Order: sequence, then structure tokens, then C-alpha cells
Amino acid sequence: MVVLREIKYFIYFIFTLIRQSIRTRIITCDRTNTIEKNKVPKIVKGDSKSTSNYIVTSIVTSNGDIIIARSGGKVFRISTSGIETEILNIPGAEDWRGLWEDSKGNVFISPHCTPSLGSIKIEDRGIYKLSPTDYFFRKVYKFYNPQSEIQTEREKNNDTIWTFCEDEEGAIYAGMYAHTIRYNPSIYKSLDNGETWECIYNFNTSGLLTKGRHIHGIVYSRVDKSLYCIVGEINDLFKSRDGGHTWISLGVKCELSKGSALYAVKDGIIIGSDSAYDLVMSKYYFKSRKVKTTSRLSGATIFAIRQSDLTHRIYAFSKIDSSVKLPSYFPPFSAKDNKIELLKWLLHSGVARYNWLLYYLRMYKLFPEDAFFPQHNYILMSDNDGETWQVIFKDKTTYKGPNGFWITGYFYKGECLTSYMDASLKFVNPFILYEQETIKTLSRLL
Repeated sequence: MVVLREIKYFIYFIFTLIRQSIRTRIITCDRTNTIEKNKVPKIVKGDSKSTSNYIVTSIVTSNGDIIIARSGGKVFRISTSGIETEILNIPGAEDWRGLWEDSKGNVFISPHCTPSLGSIKIEDRGIYKLSPTDYFFRKVYKFYNPQSEIQTEREKNNDTIWTFCEDEEGAIYAGMYAHTIRYNPSIYKSLDNGETWECIYNFNTSGLLTKGRHIHGIVYSRVDKSLYCIVGEINDLFKSRDGGHTWISLGVKCELSKGSALYAVKDGIIIGSDSAYDLVMSKYYFKSRKVKTTSRLSGATIFAIRQSDLTHRIYAFSKIDSSVKLPSYFPPFSAKDNKIELLKWLLHSGVARYNWLLYYLRMYKLFPEDAFFPQHNYILMSDNDGETWQVIFKDKTTYKGPNGFWITGYFYKGECLTSYMDASLKFVNPFILYEQETIKTLSRLL
């Protein structure tokens, strides 16, 4: 039956190629016209004064200071008077995804670098803290410790923290992201405002999973009084009701893709996709305990979901995954205009042929520009807790490689900075999204 089904799809694909060569049609998916013009958020390029080492991410602290992380490895504080002071320097750090502030004004950060861009010394990897009375960040936890009782900490690694959250009692949780050299889906917890940390759970060593790669997202629901977590490479949602010490699988799967970013709302958990192919927004409902697809586009991965502190709208930021350049997922770029080369790849690529073929057939009807490989990145907006989504920003790229919205800060008075990776593989396009008539607080970054 599987062979017959593959033959059917293959024949249909050949027919589609022939039809496509005869007639080309263009379909756009820009839905900004469904939003009232006076309510459309504005997006501008930020950090226009810089020519290198652009801002990767930023947050505005509760006292009004801006903490910015630059691609050159330096972190700065910009005071309300505009004075910029260096407060941390980690050579080689191009990527700062775990910049976050807790409810008491403590700021946490974890350095990282994509291996293709460089490296960070293993002794520099860890969690750094900046309290309201500190002048500089200080390391409060190191990820490599040969004397540790935790096996994963005795192993050399290139780990980082992507995601923090806090429960209503003030406990802080951090999800470990293991990039390339190993698997480490660990949860860390602090009970003293981030001064000390303890590894309280590992999804693999606990026996719940065997091939969980890392922690993509962890959130706390004040409605459900529970933690929720997405583990890399696993299409499921996990839940803990005892402060992260034990976890259960909810046995729910998202359509067409495993999950990545998470966000807790009043009636459930919003889940963004982590895929080579389809960009999918899903929602898990507390009441029904089921997952529903709420939006689907081309694109692949949602790297961040943020909520405005001004309008309470929810935004999702997408990127095209690095798998777009791998022959195990997509045909060679040169095969796009060479039908013979494409047919050779189809006949010799096994599972990749089948998965890509299904993707092509889905995309050709909906988003033909993205049928061969994803070419668009988006910012999506929801004003109803993730029930529906609208495209407020759409950008097309012809680069067959990772690109899009890589790292995103948090909203402050309706303003948020996000960094856009372009074809040069550098964070050279910081964008500021703002909901009021003018940029106010983040104007210090222009």
C-alpha cells in the first residue's frame, strides 16, 4: 500500500511539473488588509548607527534601562539618559537567545555561538546574572564542571539557555539547549532569585525519553498552576505539576511538525512549529486536552512567541531552518530549473523524496513560490489568544539557507526588538516593532 501511494504521488508530481511549466500563477498570502489600518503595528530597522556588531537582542528593565547584546560578544546597558556602558564581554558570542528579566528586576543571560560562525570557550558557557544593584553581569552557574555529580555537566559541551520562566512563588526555571555535539534535555531551577541553580530533571536520564535533544521552550501557566515544556525533536507536549521535579507526556501531537516556542494563555498553550517544511501555529486547550491547528503557512520554524504589555496582542516570529540547504530534506538548488536533475534526486533520495514530495504538493496549491523550498519569513499577530493569526510582516528571500527572525526580546510599553538574519549569516538587521504612533523607549537604539 505504501509503494502504491508513493507511485501515485510521484505520478501526480510529474503531472504538476508539466502543468506548472505551461502556466504559472502567483498567489500572495499577505493578510494585513484584515487589520484596521490604525491598529497595524509598525516595524522599522533599528541600530542604524552601527556598521558592525549589530544588536542581536534587547530588553528594557523595570527601571527603564535597556540591556542590549551585540553580535561581537559584548553586552551593554543604556541608561535612561542614553549613556552606554559595557557590562559583559564573552569573546565569540554571536548569539544571545536567553536574555530575560524576572519579576524582581534580576536580568539573566546565556552566551551562545552557532558553530558555523565561531566558538566560545567552554569555561565561558553558563548563566550570568545582573541584579538591580550590580554594575556588571556575573556568572552564577557554569555548564562544564568535571567534578560535578551531574553526568551532563562533566561532559564537554556547547550548551546554552534559550528559555527561562518563573512560577507564581518566584522559582525560576531554565531549559538547556544542546546545539550540536550531544543530547541534553535538562531543566534547571533556582529558589534564591538565580544565585544558585540545580539540575532537577533530564528527560533522557529520567527514562521518560531516550532521544530528546534539548529544551526548546518552558512556560508556567498561572491558570493551570503547571509547567509546560517542548523537548527538541519530540512531537509532544510535557507537563509538570510539582515544580519541574517530575514530568508526564500529554500524548498530543501537532499537525505536520513538532513544536518549538511556547506561550501560556488563559485557556491553553500556544505552540509554534519546529520544522523543515511547514510553518504551523497550534494551540493546546486545558479543557479538552487536545491540540488544534490555528494557522498554517510556508516557512518552517517559530523561534519566539511574545505578548505585548500594552495591547496584549500575541506575536509569533518565524525563520527558515538550516535544513533547507540539506539534500536529506530538499533537492539541490540547481534542480529548481533542471527537471532532469530534480528527477534524479527524486529517484535516489529515499525518505527525503517522499517527505519533500508531500510538502511540494501541499505548498503548490497554497503558496507556489515556496513549493520548491521555503522563501518567506513572517511576523504573525493574534488578538484572540492564538485562535487566529494575521500576517503583519512578510519578507521573501532567495537565499537557500537559514535566515529570518533569529532572536527576539520582550515587549516594553508596546515596543520590542527582534533580529533578522540575512543571507550573509550575520545578525545585521535589527527590527523594532512598536504599537504606538512613535518609538519612545527604544528610540535610544536608533
